[in-house]
Amino acid sequence: MLKDFFNKDKKNINQLQKKEQIDLIACLLIEVAKSDDSFDESELTKIKDILRRNKAYSDDKQIDDIIDKALDETTNSVEMYSLTKEIRDTFDHEQILELFQFMWEIILVDNEVDDFETGLIRKVSGLFHITGKESSLAKEKAKKALAK
Repeated sequence: MLKDFFNKDKKNINQLQKKEQIDLIACLLIEVAKSDDSFDESELTKIKDILRRNKAYSDDKQIDDIIDKALDETTNSVEMYSLTKEIRDTFDHEQILELFQFMWEIILVDNEVDDFETGLIRKVSGLFHITGKESSLAKEKAKKALAK
């Protein structure tokens, strides 16, 4: 019985950590979408799709709530260095590479790659210690994901 209690707590902690990671992903993706001063419906739809794929939130209402929360966070107090530090402290290298794929999906979804977006990718690559090759591979994966 005691073992079940601790396993249950461990499961709840893991779920909480996953949701916190999704919150960070949402904030970063919204920052990417806003980087070219044109946050449009295709980018919002893609962010929602990415959140659904990560399965931390089960319905559209929860996804809308996390988007609203992330929009509020990014409007009121986003500071890229703090956000990337928190992600680096929370995610492993493979998860960060997956996050780069998500970022490229947001950039590529409107079929335009703006100078501000490429500048942001370069900046964030440095903050996450991602090589140009790793970023390019993430971009190719994003293109394939968008082609589906």
